[in-house]
Amino acid sequence: MRQAWGRLFSRNPQTGLKRISAEVFTAELPIRQPLVALQQAFPEAVAQLQLLAAEAERQLRDAVVLEFEVDSGEIRCQNALPLERTAQAACKIAVALVQEELLSREEAIFRVDPHDLRALLVASLEDSPEASLYRGQSRVPGVASGRIVLSAAAAVRAKEPVILLCERLTYVERDALHRLDGLIIRAGSSLAAGHYECPCVLIPDCNLNEGQWVTMDATTGQVYDGDVPMVTGSLSADAEILLEWTDAFRRVEVRANVANLEEARLAPFWGAQGVGLFRIESLFLVPHRLPLFQTVLRQICCQELSASPAYDQIVSEVSEDVAALLEAAPGPFNVRLLDAPLSQMLGYWRDSGELPEDYFSGTLGVWIQELNPMQGLRCGRLSLLYPRLMEIQLRAVLRAWGGRRGRLQVMMPGVCDAHELRLFRRCLAQVAEQEGAPLPEIGSMLEIPRACLLAEELAEEVDFLAFGTGDLTESTCGMSRYDSPLSFLPAYLEQSVFERDPFESLDQGGVGALMRWACRRVQSKCPSVEMGTVGAQAVDPKSLDFCVGLGLKYVSVPVRHLPVARLAAAQASLRPGNPRHQLPRLHRS
Repeated sequence: MRQAWGRLFSRNPQTGLKRISAEVFTAELPIRQPLVALQQAFPEAVAQLQLLAAEAERQLRDAVVLEFEVDSGEIRCQNALPLERTAQAACKIAVALVQEELLSREEAIFRVDPHDLRALLVASLEDSPEASLYRGQSRVPGVASGRIVLSAAAAVRAKEPVILLCERLTYVERDALHRLDGLIIRAGSSLAAGHYECPCVLIPDCNLNEGQWVTMDATTGQVYDGDVPMVTGSLSADAEILLEWTDAFRRVEVRANVANLEEARLAPFWGAQGVGLFRIESLFLVPHRLPLFQTVLRQICCQELSASPAYDQIVSEVSEDVAALLEAAPGPFNVRLLDAPLSQMLGYWRDSGELPEDYFSGTLGVWIQELNPMQGLRCGRLSLLYPRLMEIQLRAVLRAWGGRRGRLQVMMPGVCDAHELRLFRRCLAQVAEQEGAPLPEIGSMLEIPRACLLAEELAEEVDFLAFGTGDLTESTCGMSRYDSPLSFLPAYLEQSVFERDPFESLDQGGVGALMRWACRRVQSKCPSVEMGTVGAQAVDPKSLDFCVGLGLKYVSVPVRHLPVARLAAAQASLRPGNPRHQLPRLHRS
């Protein structure tokens, strides 16, 4: 006669601590009960289950859940399965099993999903209220607290945290995503919100008042009234230990894409081995310097001045900012030159109404009429068409670098021909001579199919090459990362045209084929040229595995994703069959 049954957990599924717990059902009370119910009814059974759990852990080499029953006083173990666990528990268990000599360090690295580390860094609610206003479907995990706004325009104007409630994401809402703390949609796709990592919940019947303060837990789909306290995410001590182990096995460097001084200071803390991408336009377009840059741009494009006080001022200010960045982030530091489309910048400025109309006369009035800015006057073309603009950037960077020991890399974006790089190198050499500075390493982005096809020719002119997989995906697939998530891409994913969003996971059949071609040509003809990738897809473990297989020297990811990339890169390096797989000696403790 079956007297009791249930499941026993060899370790805590939430924390990973080695403390047994159970869900118990008895014939007298067939509802879920804690372990103490089994102890009271069958004291000997618990001791037997502990022994069985320990033996199952030794055999499976993992934390386990035992499915058991008590029949006529005898324990019967029906099944032993790996324990389902939280991100925190996964790290705790992996480290503990190494310390207990059940796993090697290499094996423990594979016991944690890379995205579990990202989950640890996401903020959470300190204590979720019992009652919620709504419960919907989680679309983009995270938490947010703010006032409800009902339009993108209101979100942009807001001076405090806001959560946008809208029917569905359109091009109008897209332009406000960078400003939102959270998003609630009633219908449609949330792909665009995912690209901005904006917490998002789908609630078809949601009706909240504008100005109402709410807190949303987009991981569970719950929306609560008022401002609920949050807990900042952080890596556990076990996660830190695990990451230390990964650094010993990685065969590819992990660098950081940084946007400001705060991120440059944070990057080494999260284990970055240098800065793989810093976009210099961020120093020209910051609000307090934007008027100065607008003045300089007009002087260069329309008045063709060879020198002006504004030139000297902007070089001095940008140089000070770059110097602070170089000081904060030791190791290779890669500065990418101006990339923003000129006509797009001009369009934003004119729409803002902050500049007089005659600012947009002359040459600037011509460029603002471009029909396809992303394929127009931008990136290296802008700097080559207006060499003085390139000189300002290079002069500021070289002055900041001075006699520092660290490696400075300067990269030209949007290149499609080797002659562009020869002109770039010539300009850089002239500025370096004038400044009395040594030449930094010179590089090129590979973000246009033609550049990949002619990669060996580009390699003869540079010291390093970096794939920009975001732009390369756009130019190869003929689709915009900003527009397609709001139009056809959700349907393409639903109908399996793409297995996964190509802007989140690398399109290995198309984009990957170009990357493979470029790597083989460069590695065979110019093996000393360093190759890496700075695209957002490198955060995806499958994409990173592909990049490691290509033999890239480094991958560079946003600072917040460094722990994910470090773990995924170690897994890729250790995975059998990978061309870069070199299994080190096993460690047991």
